[in-house]
Amino acid sequence: MSDSGYPIPKTLHTREVIVRKSRFIAVLDRVCNRADMDALVAHCRDCYPRASHYCFAFNAGAPGSSRAIGQSDDGEPHGTAGQPMLNVLLHADIGEAGIVVIRYFGGTKLGKGGLARAYAEAANAVLADTPVRVALPMQTVSLDLSYAQAERVDAWVSSEQAVITDRQFGASVKLTLQVPEVRLSVLEDLLLQIGA
Repeated sequence: MSDSGYPIPKTLHTREVIVRKSRFIAVLDRVCNRADMDALVAHCRDCYPRASHYCFAFNAGAPGSSRAIGQSDDGEPHGTAGQPMLNVLLHADIGEAGIVVIRYFGGTKLGKGGLARAYAEAANAVLADTPVRVALPMQTVSLDLSYAQAERVDAWVSSEQAVITDRQFGASVKLTLQVPEVRLSVLEDLLLQIGA
């Protein structure tokens, strides 16, 4: 991971592979925590209601990080779905990603090794051409500003990749921002200019 960020999924992306008449539909999307992964699984269950399995793997952190990971075989033999998908995901150059592989059984048993290869193949297929964008490491900044100063910071935020997460009005304006770490010095310069 560099100071300039790391790739994350830009949009929900789907790919399908067929292995001995079984359909494996891989769905990838941005996942920042377990709740996001659960929501993606629920979405897949709604979109593909007659599937036999909805196996998943996710890495809610930076590429290769195992700080916030998870996986599920969803009824497939232990270690044949979630773990192979997680291995693929952890070795891919993408973070904050979750993959659900939906399986429609085609009538031919694949065996443990065949299942593991099929789930890994589906994960590789969806990762191969998924659209990405860069996620920048962010830092939380709290500011207590006059109304005029807050207007200037507001204008700055709209031109940067910063986000105002909280705004409280009173005698002054209290702002909480998420600022890309690489832009903190620019914010500091602005605050010096406006006398904050």
